[in-house]
Amino acid sequence: MTLRKIRPTSFKKKRICKLLGLAAFLSLGTLSAHADVTLEDGVIPHKGIDALYEKLADATASLDTNGFSEIYAEDVFYLIPTAPLIQGIDGIKPDWDDWFVWMKEGNGTLEMDFRIVAREVYDDAMGYDIGYAKTLQKRPNEADVIYETKFVVVTKKQSNGEWRYQVDAYSKLKKDE
Repeated sequence: MTLRKIRPTSFKKKRICKLLGLAAFLSLGTLSAHADVTLEDGVIPHKGIDALYEKLADATASLDTNGFSEIYAEDVFYLIPTAPLIQGIDGIKPDWDDWFVWMKEGNGTLEMDFRIVAREVYDDAMGYDIGYAKTLQKRPNEADVIYETKFVVVTKKQSNGEWRYQVDAYSKLKKDE
């Protein structure tokens, strides 16, 4: 199996900042977080769709749901294991806001990485990705927590030419005990 990493153009700068520690890195304000987006063999890079993963990682690292308006379609469907079907950005934000407030209060940080195992894009207008995501949650004086999920997203090109998640569905991976 061949894997390809999609790296932002400022990878070296971002990797150096990551080594300084995410908390110090975020306090600089002008730099964004870095997400590793790995495409498995056969998955073709797509500039508009791949950028969504970086934007999601940035919004998560900055602990601010305001960035979601650049990631999700206004009428997005959000399917998570712990809630009924959620539609619209306004339905997504409260759940994330609660987590982000809790992280901020505890001086915590979040980092996300993605591995895309399948992608189809139709007429450069709509597509889907299937893959895995890993979120690293760090809070001082607490053990780090890693959330591993499998997901499917449906992406759609908006009338302004930008790509957004139209459907975001995930479930937690079961750990071996």
